[in-house]
Amino acid sequence: MLDTVKAISRDYIPYTEGKTVASNDKFYKIFSKELPTAFQNALQGSEELLIKGCIAQPNHRYPKIPLVTFMDARVTNSAKSGYYVALLFSEDMKRILLSLNQGFERPIGKKLNRTEKFRTLKDRACSVREELQHLINDFSTYEVSADLGASLERGKGYEAGHIIGKSFEVNTLFSWSQIDKYLVSLLSIYRVLVEYYGSTLLTTIGIETEDSFQKNIQKAHQCYLPDGPLPKPSPNQFSNTGSRRRNVAVSSISLRNSGYLCQLEPAHKTFKSKSSGENFVEAHHLVPLSYQDDFTFNIDVPENIVALCPTCHRLLHHGGGKELIEAIEALFVIRKTGLEHRGLHISREQLISLYI
Repeated sequence: MLDTVKAISRDYIPYTEGKTVASNDKFYKIFSKELPTAFQNALQGSEELLIKGCIAQPNHRYPKIPLVTFMDARVTNSAKSGYYVALLFSEDMKRILLSLNQGFERPIGKKLNRTEKFRTLKDRACSVREELQHLINDFSTYEVSADLGASLERGKGYEAGHIIGKSFEVNTLFSWSQIDKYLVSLLSIYRVLVEYYGSTLLTTIGIETEDSFQKNIQKAHQCYLPDGPLPKPSPNQFSNTGSRRRNVAVSSISLRNSGYLCQLEPAHKTFKSKSSGENFVEAHHLVPLSYQDDFTFNIDVPENIVALCPTCHRLLHHGGGKELIEAIEALFVIRKTGLEHRGLHISREQLISLYI
C-alpha cells in the first residue's frame, strides 16, 4: 500500500495535468479499483464500509485532490453529503491527510453561497469536535485543521469540512503501519458516531429549534447505549441557541419504548407521523437538561425522557397548579427506577420543584 501511495505522490501531477479521465488510464484504475480493493482486504471488520476512490468519471478532468472515502451507507454514499472518513492527497501531492470529514455540496440541505457554505462546514466541524472530546481519550493526538493547499472550491470544501484527522509528509513515511494506526482509530470513532447518531449527527449539532428537534427524532437512526450511568457531557456542549444539546437518537429510543403512546394519557391519539409511520408523540426530558450540572452522570438518557402527545407536552411547559403537579407525580412513578439505574437520584419533591 505504501508503494502505491508514493507512486501516486510522485507521478500523479505529471501524468494527469491537463488531461481528462479515461477508463483505461493508470490512475483511474488505481483509485476506482486497486486502492478500494486493497483497503477492503487489509481492514478487519470493513465489510459494512463502502470504500470508494474519488477520481472523476471518464471524460472529465482529473481532480487536483484525489481521495479514497470510507462510508457507512446508512449515513452517506458520496463525499458530497453526510459524514465519512477519507484519505486525501494534498494538491502538491507531497502530503496525505486522514480526515473525519463531511459533505460539502449542500451542508444544510439547501443551496448556499460559497462563504455561507464554508462557514457552515467550519462551525459544524467545531461542534462535532466538542462532541468528540468526551468520547476520545487521545483527542489531543489528532489535528483539528487541514491544509491541502487547495486552490479550487472542492478542495477548500474538504479543508472546511475537516473535523479531526492526521497528516503525513509522504517522503517521511517508511512503513504503512504509521498510517494504518490512525486510519483504524478514525474508523473506530466513525463507527461510534454512526451507531450513536446515525444520519442525524450533522443536523443534531446544527441550529436547533424545538420543532426541528421533535421532527428529527421521528427519523432518527437507532443507536446503542451502554448500560448503567453514563459520563457527564462536557460543559461546552451547547447548541447555537445557548441551550444544552439534545441527542435525537437517544430520545427516539424512549419514543420506541413507549410504543409511540403518550405516557400520561395513552388514549390520546394524534396522527400518523410521515417520518416514522407511527402515532406522533414528542420527547420531553423529565429532569430538564438545564439541570445537568446538578447531577454526576448524563441526564440525556432514555430513562429521563418521556413520550407525550403535544397537549400533555404543553401542559408540562405551560401548565400549573394541581394539574401540573399530578402530571409530574405520575411520570415520576413511571421513571423513578430507570433514573436510579442511570445513577440519577432525585425525589418526587425535588422533581416538582424544578417545574414550579
